[in-house]
Amino acid sequence: MVTGDIRSTRTGAGLQGSRRQLLTVRELADHLRVHRSTIYRLLRHHRIPGFRINGDWRFDRDEIERWTKRKT
Repeated sequence: MVTGDIRSTRTGAGLQGSRRQLLTVRELADHLRVHRSTIYRLLRHHRIPGFRINGDWRFDRDEIERWTKRKT
């Protein structure tokens, strides 16, 4: 089970102008308590929601929270 708070100060503008909290691969791996290579493997198999900004992966905190709830 995944628990704990996600700590990130990065935010991005959503489609409706709302603010959303974005996580890096490292921040997400720390939150999920897995190695960064696990995050990349999940991405490679399209099993985790994420998107790229200038070539770097980012993850919407709310979407990750929904994803973890569906997985538990």
